[in-house]
Order: sequence, then structure tokens, then C-alpha cells
Amino acid sequence: MRSLFVLVFVAVACAALAVQGQLSKESKSALATLKKVDSFAVGGVGFANRISDGELALRTLIKDPAAKVALLELMKDKNMATRLYGLLGTRLVNPKAVPIKDKLEPMFKGTVPYFTGCLLNDKQNANALASRIIKGEFDAQMKEQIEGDSRR
Repeated sequence: MRSLFVLVFVAVACAALAVQGQLSKESKSALATLKKVDSFAVGGVGFANRISDGELALRTLIKDPAAKVALLELMKDKNMATRLYGLLGTRLVNPKAVPIKDKLEPMFKGTVPYFTGCLLNDKQNANALASRIIKGEFDAQMKEQIEGDSRR
């Protein structure tokens, strides 16, 4: 039984490494940024209405054809903000892969710093944000931003 567990673990690790190997250099950098974010934000934040590093990284990553598996892996990260960006990216590029609500609840248990405009809620319910993502509440805003990026 133990050898089966080790075999499965090695196979999953190899699959994750293979996916990272397929990502472009720019996407690998974006993935590294997403693993270090300390808050979740969509749209301009702060007095300067600046797009967060996490959102900029997500925009870069979702343009990569090899991003689907990387985004699913982000949803398993220990960092709650990273998980939310993974869920949002998956919703945008591969909506059929988004887990059903019952499976999401344990993944998004806890709080996360969340910026909206100039306001920071440092204890936003992560499950509530995940529900908003699943409902598509951020889709239009993200697609508009991505289209704006491609016109530049």
C-alpha cells in the first residue's frame, strides 16, 4: 500500500513539473508571483487605482495555452489568496474544471485580505469570495481588462 502511495505521489509531482516545463518563461514568472501574493484583488485598488501584482500575474498566466493545469494546482496552494486567483483563472479558461460548491467549501475555509477600490478588508471570508467567483461576478471585469491588455 505504501509503495502505491509513493508511486501516485511521484506521478503527480512529475505531472506538475511537466506542466511547469510547458509554460512560457513569462508564465513561469507569473506563477511564481501568484504563489507569493498576500491579498486578493480584482480591478484597480488604492488611491492610484492600480491593478494588483496578483491580478497582473493572473492575466499573464491565463493567456498561456498550458495554464489550465497550473491554475488547478494554484487552488491547492497553502496561501488563500493564491487559491482564489487559481479559482478565478480556472473559471475564466476552463469553467468545467471548477469544483462543485460542496468540494470548494473546505478548500476556502478561512479569511483573506481583500482589496476593493480603496478599501482593504483584512479578514474577508474566503468562502464568500470563492462563491462570487463561481457565480461569475468577476468575469466581466477580468475579460474587459484582458481585452484591454491585448489592444496595447
